Amino acid sequence: MTVRAGWVRYGDEIGWIARLERAAAPLPAVVVIQEVWGVDDHIRDLADRFARAGYVALAPDLWAERGERPAVVAPERVAEARAFVDSLPPGACTQSMQDFYKDP
Repeated sequence: MTVRAGWVRYGDEIGWIARLERAAAPLPAVVVIQEVWGVDDHIRDLADRFARAGYVALAPDLWAERGERPAVVAPERVAEARAFVDSLPPGACTQSMQDFYKDP
């Protein structure tokens, strides 16, 4: 089963769409919502796996504005932020959020 996948523009938006190459329409569909990192390799892989299961899968790029990513959330910058967060000790982000929301 070959998956046909790639970036698609719909209106002013963009997203990753995946479906089986030889699937007969109509097909059920799912929307794959990105994590904070955007439509990265992991999200594209999820969409592709849904396609192999017989769905049309769309992962809209929620960071894009009029079909383009602003420089502040360019894939390279997001990768840098992810590398920084991944370098923190386990629980560092969670503890900071718990401290932030504590009652005074």
